[in-house]
Parts: sequence; C-alpha cells; structure tokens
Amino acid sequence: MRGSRELPGGSLLIIADGLAEPAGSASTLSSAHTPALDRLVRLGRLFRLDPQRGAPAEETTSERGIAALLGLGMPGGADSFRVSRGGLLALLAEGGRGASFGKSSWFYVATPARFASDGTLLSYVNDPERESSLWTALLDRLPPNPEFLLLPVRGAGTGSRGGGSILRMVAAFPGPLAFEGRPSPGFPPRTGRRGPEALCSGGLWEWFSREGRRLFGEGREPGEPGKPGLWLWGGGERPESSPTPLPGRFLVAQAPLVRALGRMAGYEDLPLSRATGETDTDLSEKLLRVREALASGASRVVLHVEGFDMASHRKDPPSKRDFLERFDRELLAPLFDALYSGEVGALGITSDHQSSPETGNHEAGPVPALLVRAEDMQSLRPGSPLDGDGPSRRRMTEETSAESEFLPVDRWNSLLFPEPALPGEKRPDDGRGKTLMEGMPCRVLS
Repeated sequence: MRGSRELPGGSLLIIADGLAEPAGSASTLSSAHTPALDRLVRLGRLFRLDPQRGAPAEETTSERGIAALLGLGMPGGADSFRVSRGGLLALLAEGGRGASFGKSSWFYVATPARFASDGTLLSYVNDPERESSLWTALLDRLPPNPEFLLLPVRGAGTGSRGGGSILRMVAAFPGPLAFEGRPSPGFPPRTGRRGPEALCSGGLWEWFSREGRRLFGEGREPGEPGKPGLWLWGGGERPESSPTPLPGRFLVAQAPLVRALGRMAGYEDLPLSRATGETDTDLSEKLLRVREALASGASRVVLHVEGFDMASHRKDPPSKRDFLERFDRELLAPLFDALYSGEVGALGITSDHQSSPETGNHEAGPVPALLVRAEDMQSLRPGSPLDGDGPSRRRMTEETSAESEFLPVDRWNSLLFPEPALPGEKRPDDGRGKTLMEGMPCRVLS
C-alpha cells in the first residue's frame, strides 16, 4: 500500500457484468448481505447510467455496454459493436487462421444451444467444461477443406479452467454471410426467439447437425428439454490491427470478449491462471493483479467480473446472490481498505447491462453506478462501523439508483478517469468550462 492519501493511486473500474436487474422485483442487490458495498455507498455517490445507450432489450449486449465503459469510440454508431463480436473475438482466436480466407473474411460466435420442436430457443448456457469438451471433440472431426473454419478462443491463463479450456468458438467464413444459403449477421441468443435454421443454414449448420448433435446429446440429463443445435451470431470483420497498449492502462478479465475490447481500447491484458468467467472464479487472483497494476503506477485499471451474468443466464437467483456476497467479502472489503490507504485513488462500480435471473435474458434500462474516491475517506476513522439511521443507510440497489442523478456514460468515464482527452475520446464539461465534479461533494483528482 502507498500508506498516504496525499498521493492517491490510480482509478479502478469494476464492471460487474449483468449484476443489475429489472425493476419491480426483489433484486440480487437488494436481497444480498453486502456490508462492504454498503459502507462504500455511504461514503460515495450513486448515479444511474445506460451503457447500452438506449438499445432495446433484444439488442442489449455486453460488447455494446463494455465498449462504452472502456471509452471506445463508435465511429459506426452504437450498433457497430452489436454485429462485431465475432470479429473482435477473432483477435484472440488461435493462430489467426481466419486470415486464410482473405481480407473479406467474416467471423461469428458459434454457440451450442437447445431448441424446442418449433425452433424456439430454450437455453444457450450449459456447463462450460462440458461445452469445452464438445468443441474439443468436434475440432478433431473437421473436414480437410471446409467452407468454414472453427477458431477456438482459450483462457488467458494456464490453469485447468484457463488456457486449457475453450471459452468461445469463432466460426470464420470467406465473406459476409448475407448470400444465399448463408447465415445473416444474427442477433444474440435470447430465449423465446425462433429461427436457428434460417440463421445457420450454411455448411457449418449442416456439419454441426451431422457431427455435433450426437456428441452434444451425450451425457444429457434426464428430462433435459429440447434438442441440441447451433446459434451463429455477432458477425463482423476482424479489426485490422490490435493497438499497442497505452501507458498506464491495465485490464484484468478472463472473458474473451472483454479482453478483445480491452485491446482495442489500448489496455494491457494481464494474464490470469486460476480465475474464470464463472461464479467459481478466483477473486483473490484478480485482486492481486489489480493491486500489482496500481503499484506499478497505473492511471486506470479495469476489472471485469462475469459470474453475475452467468448465474442470470442459468436462471439461478440463489447462485447470483451467493456470488455477490462472496464478491463483497473477497473483493470489495479489501478495496475499502485500499481506498482508505490511498492505494486506490478512485473506485467505480457499475454494470454493463441488466440481466434477469428470472428470464435468463439481458434486459434494457439504466443500471446503478457508484463512485468513491480516496478523498471521500479522509474523515473516516479506522474501524469505523458506519452504522446509524437515516440516509446514511441507503444501499446500492436498482430502487435507490432510480432516485439518483442520471449520467451519460461519457460523463461517468470523465468523472472516474479524469485525464486529458485522447484522440476519439470525449471529455465533456457542462458547457460553461466547468469540471463535471463542480458542485459535487468531492474534487476531481489531479
């Protein structure tokens, strides 16, 4: 630790993927026991954000929200990230083999799923280890000269759930799949949506139907509904290059999509060996990487935690609540002390989108956001319980954030990362030359 609040450390953004939920029911945030988060709320300031920039529920995706929170410019508009997930993941795919199709290659995410007899999507998240085993087996069956390529995206580390596991599968094709007999770009999988055969009518669908259904059906649990199939989505071209990391920017994430977006935003992707993108992730390893980056003098660090979204997709509210409580104990409690010491100069906590553990789907709408800075801790005595009645007991929930100030995501980024603007990044003021923090109870860190 730095041990002094005179020279606070860099800013840390925690993206709690899919933590926020739709209003109108007892949410995970409101039902979980989160003493560390509650203490942070009483010292910091709550906001509302919409990282999805108004996208409807059926187009709400992690790539849109995380790109906005990373400060990525969107020259093609917000929708440009909706249709480019496959292209972004191609940055991480093995061997760059998709380049063999030429500059016109297009990349899609291939997601095993289960469908009703009428084509309605029933589910698309299964046991990650089982899915990795499926893809590993199918790779051995690839034809010698296919009209498509399967490009595995593996974990960033070397552990049993890291480098050895296939986290995502990218399907590469020799051109935009908008021609006859080829899939269209495709929306993200969403339960209740129909049309897998229409979206996946090319060679990959035929091959998967022949070789994959038998393997995917092995080990099926008794009574598991639906038949196995494939959903192609997030089509786009591979970015021409992966920028050199900018000084002082570090990303701690296991999810392939987040790592790809981080590269495009100029973040150095720190390696993980034990952490996963699941509820069993090793939070202590992620915290260690965050502290190492801050100790090196990082100005901004982004930590992505995905377990909330995975529990939602499995329609498992208890697991999501349990994970939030572990997140509070193992991550937020140590970071509270790091803020007090000045090791962390500013801490932002928010979500990239809403995710319902009741429906299993992403949902549209604003999400809570909390900003706490080292300066906010100056009047706090060590060991203070921060107990009491009244407004100080307000918690970070969807209900309380609905009463908080709404910030455009660019303004949020400016508050959390108060640095000079970089090319393509917006650092707006209030139109009168004043900083965005003027009139707020804390100062912008210099």
